[in-house]
Amino acid sequence: MILEDQIIKFIGFTPSAFMRSSIQEKITEIQKEAPCGCHFNIVFTKKDHLLKGVITLHSSTGRFIAVARGGRLDILTIKLMSQIRKKIDKWKTPKFHKERRRDIFLNNKNLTMEAV
Repeated sequence: MILEDQIIKFIGFTPSAFMRSSIQEKITEIQKEAPCGCHFNIVFTKKDHLLKGVITLHSSTGRFIAVARGGRLDILTIKLMSQIRKKIDKWKTPKFHKERRRDIFLNNKNLTMEAV
């Protein structure tokens, strides 16, 4: 996915270049699983030694949000990615089951029509 599809903000602190790169890699992995044409807004805020992260994924199919708090940016990022991945997986499940049932129905219908 294109980097323009991602907005990452850090408020109250500046992470290392390594940490920024690590977060970017994790977002790119998630984008491969997310609905086509989605856009990510990610905000990390530090206040009184406590970090808060919010990921909002906007897509034509809806909005997915993950929120987590913690003391370490790396662990916080993993929590956020896990939450957003679960929401994407939940979105995929009914869609894939519905498509699968439709495909089975169409295949069975074609077999019946050919047999007649």
